[in-house]
Amino acid sequence: MHKGSVRRYVYARIGELAGDAASVWSRRMNIDIHDIDSTRLIGAAISDGAIETTVNGTNKDGTPTCAILQPTGRQIVAR
Repeated sequence: MHKGSVRRYVYARIGELAGDAASVWSRRMNIDIHDIDSTRLIGAAISDGAIETTVNGTNKDGTPTCAILQPTGRQIVAR
């Protein structure tokens, strides 16, 4: 796992942090993106669409995950 200046991630807000005032949740996931293959994925996304990243965002008890998550998959989706 990368640390420091080479580690990059995006936030996914959940519940109140995502603007849902009625939610019982107020959480945030950090999704690692430092390992995206810049030659293949970023180049394809620039010319063809966007990078879609899949994560497991649910805890074993069914609640939203609040952690740093490793992607379970990535693909290019057309614009």
